[in-house]
Amino acid sequence: MANYVLNNFVRQLSGGNIQLFDKYDINQININVFIITQNYIVENYIRIESSDNTVHIIDFNDSNEVILALAKLQVEIDIAKLGVSVGGGITDINAQLPLVYSNNILSINQATSTQSGYLSYTDYNILNNKQPPLNGTGFVVSNAGNISYDTNKYLTTLSASSIYLTTVSASTGYLTPESASSIYLTLASASSYVGGTSTVVYFIETGEYWGDATQSNGVNWNLHPDGSANFGNFVIDSHGTASSNGNYLLVSVNGITAGADGNVDIASGFGGVQQYTSSIYFPITGNPSILYVDKSVNLSWYWDAQSLTYSTIIDVFPNDIRVSLPNGKSFGKYASGATISSKGKTSVQVITEAIVEPIPPTVNISTSPSPLIFNQPNPIIVTINFGYTINSLGAATNTAVLQYYSNSSSTWNTITSIASTSSTSYSKTGFTYAIPNADNPQFNTTPFQFKYVVTDTLYASNSATSSVTINGYAAPSITFTGSASRINLSIESNSNREVGNNSTILKGSVGRNSIYVPIQYYQYFIKINNGSYTNISPTYSISSGGGSLLNFIDSSANSSATTVTYQVLVKDSYTTTTSTYTINYNYVIFYGAVITSSTNSSGVRSNSNYQFVNGTNPFILNTGTISRSYEIAFPPSHSPTIIIDLDALNAPLLNVTGGYFSNNFNVNDGGGTPSLYNIYNMVNAIPYPINHKHQITYN
Repeated sequence: MANYVLNNFVRQLSGGNIQLFDKYDINQININVFIITQNYIVENYIRIESSDNTVHIIDFNDSNEVILALAKLQVEIDIAKLGVSVGGGITDINAQLPLVYSNNILSINQATSTQSGYLSYTDYNILNNKQPPLNGTGFVVSNAGNISYDTNKYLTTLSASSIYLTTVSASTGYLTPESASSIYLTLASASSYVGGTSTVVYFIETGEYWGDATQSNGVNWNLHPDGSANFGNFVIDSHGTASSNGNYLLVSVNGITAGADGNVDIASGFGGVQQYTSSIYFPITGNPSILYVDKSVNLSWYWDAQSLTYSTIIDVFPNDIRVSLPNGKSFGKYASGATISSKGKTSVQVITEAIVEPIPPTVNISTSPSPLIFNQPNPIIVTINFGYTINSLGAATNTAVLQYYSNSSSTWNTITSIASTSSTSYSKTGFTYAIPNADNPQFNTTPFQFKYVVTDTLYASNSATSSVTINGYAAPSITFTGSASRINLSIESNSNREVGNNSTILKGSVGRNSIYVPIQYYQYFIKINNGSYTNISPTYSISSGGGSLLNFIDSSANSSATTVTYQVLVKDSYTTTTSTYTINYNYVIFYGAVITSSTNSSGVRSNSNYQFVNGTNPFILNTGTISRSYEIAFPPSHSPTIIIDLDALNAPLLNVTGGYFSNNFNVNDGGGTPSLYNIYNMVNAIPYPINHKHQITYN
């Protein structure tokens, strides 16, 4: 490395070059220049070319230029000492994590659980103060944050029920009652032998019962090890003598006798009927809800809560009873041939079960508003009224659940519920529920279903349902007509016209019937001679609620059209609706008494009598008494087949001397297009003295 002192300044050019010029009137600036392969004395300036990635060093004296690859040259310049701003030089600097370059500042982030970076002094101290590894065996204990091994011995389990825990010395490693006022010991099972020590608390291994052995003939036990609920009475060898070691055998639980192995069926001690081999094993204090049966004498007792004694010996059925009754009779709910489960029950119990059954609750529910309007936007708030009455004798409410059926997930979901209560009735009005948006998509028509399910304490259940329905889509109302631009003949109308009279004014109106379905636009179409519809107009926008249609004049049908159907298509946000108007076109037959026979179209069309070709057939030409010439003009494809004089004995007049003869020439249709007509004329020498009726039949 060589240090060079240059009296110069640095100028940053816009083209990306840095030039160092010699200027003797500027303060001295130190620049360190490192050249990897060769040493050069920089007397003038350095030019860094960005185009070819090289450094050019130009000698001031001989103007020789030395070119170095940029990789071989490193230049350190203290920009702060230059006293000038530098811009337009290095324009693209990228940094890889954990380095970050932003706003001309190069920095590094602090390390996190997901990012590399620098380590703070706080994290360093935590890492440096970690617990060193432990070497040893035993229980690990913590004392004021210091972790170490505890080498004391602990009793962790009992290997068998035959192990006796009595007063022993602590030096043997076993627990001693003398070490504390209450020592907790675990029994392997309900048949374990228990020492009668007043200071020791015993547990059955399941942890369900606990108690303090305070007397030699029994231990008071409670539900749960924490003693939070009194359960009953454990009797320990109450009918025998303590063994030589002072221990007693568990013989009963809540009055339920243990077997020979000392085991007791705890589950049979909860309500209902309890059977004993002898009444001497009844509990000292009974339960009023339990019927106590002495199987040795087939008798039963109940506990009188007032006298606190067993009272009234009651007979019970030794076996089940089969019902046998004639003529379709029954014993309560039991039909003839049914078996009554009566064994061990009193007559009152059997009769009660026969005539009393759970009755389903009365449940009601209603919802509003219903029906909803088609495409009604969210949120939709439903008001629900619901309630129930319990009907089973002696029963109360077990559960009452209000549910909603989700259309999007196809599941019943609970809205609100009532847990077990002594109430036998309930009523709620004005309860509201917001339908989830997912269940009410655009244009939804699926009803919203609600259900109220009630179960009483005798498990009789009933439910009621209510649905919020949705009105279907109502298409817009459309009034649509096609009026003739002109009426040429009195027999014409807007819907029945002469061939060629095709100019039509389309008009009408649209009214919205689904208020949440806006109308968007309409368009006119035409169908000629039962062909396909083609559009004859652009789409026209219209108010979302509807309005008048723009009058549109169409003359696209030509003289070949016999039927034209116009259609207006109305598009709303849901679908399209159409309305049509049909116009029938027919040629006209001109006829009547004339002053002179016609020779052109205007003469024929000046006849005061005319009818469409689909009109009356045959028709009557009245001659009158003034004119002696009579004329019938048939359009193309039509001609007379019979002409007779009804007032001259039906004398034939077609193609006979003195009758009608044809003369064909063009006659304009209703649109001014000429068509070859068949003209039939008859000329008398003089007018008829009276009116004659000529009857014309045509094909």
